[in-house]
Amino acid sequence: MKIVRILIILFINFSFANASSIENKILFKIDNEIITTIDVFKETNYLMALNSKISEMEKDDIYNISINSLIREKIKKIEIKKNTSKNNFDFDEVYLNGLIKNTYQKMGFKNLEDFSNHLKVHEIEITDIKDKISIESLWNELIYKKFFKKVVIDKIKLKEKVIEDNDREISSYLISEIVFKISDNKDLSQTFELIKKDINEKGFYNAALLHSISESAINGGDLGWIVDRSLNPKIKSKINKLEITKYTDPITIPGGFLILKLNNVKKDKIKYDIDKKLKELIRLSTNQQLNQLSNIYFDKIKKEIKIEKL
Repeated sequence: MKIVRILIILFINFSFANASSIENKILFKIDNEIITTIDVFKETNYLMALNSKISEMEKDDIYNISINSLIREKIKKIEIKKNTSKNNFDFDEVYLNGLIKNTYQKMGFKNLEDFSNHLKVHEIEITDIKDKISIESLWNELIYKKFFKKVVIDKIKLKEKVIEDNDREISSYLISEIVFKISDNKDLSQTFELIKKDINEKGFYNAALLHSISESAINGGDLGWIVDRSLNPKIKSKINKLEITKYTDPITIPGGFLILKLNNVKKDKIKYDIDKKLKELIRLSTNQQLNQLSNIYFDKIKKEIKIEKL
């Protein structure tokens, strides 16, 4: 296993056209799913296609990110199969094309053709992207069906916030996150020290890629600009104590711990469409709660699944 890992890391240094010359060996078995050397190459190419900064990381880190990403995907795939009557992972084509469009537009591509050409440079086909987006969409659908009734939204309170903030100067924070769980055989302090070491040596962005279990990890934990009134009071109090470029100690959240980095602060006077802003805040709050429930559920099923390193 160690020799295979070294070979993979060596080939990461070269063109992935060489991948076909590597013997395709099984590295992990996850229930009835497997991860092979070729899977790792393809996953690395996929991750680099979506985030060019990954290619700047140490080869050992790239390998670990790819393995962790594949394990998460396989576990989700297993759980989707258990909870659906579908025999495959086909998704509504119109909806799927919309998700792909959102993906390439966020990356700065104007059309599907430009995006497809970019993928081909990394030896990735648009069908590979469709497969991955389908699995993630089916997982989100599963989480929604299982936990939507547990989502609690105080719409009256949210509307009061929108009306109070309307046409007033408000603060917004540019934030990045690392969501993590305590590592095996380590306590919170030891796990945080490990993450902090990577933050200080490799930067927050790379540390998020390595350690975060949040969906934001692929973008280095970037959450974008968040209005202060949208933040949980506990989190807001932590952010307000930070200087720009600094990060918090671990904050306890449902299903794990959260580290937040403050990248920038701005103040704006904005005139809202109250109904539109209210819908946006409801969607944001719903997604935040569902993401936490998703992490808790994933952690539960991961403990029930046998992961063998071959």
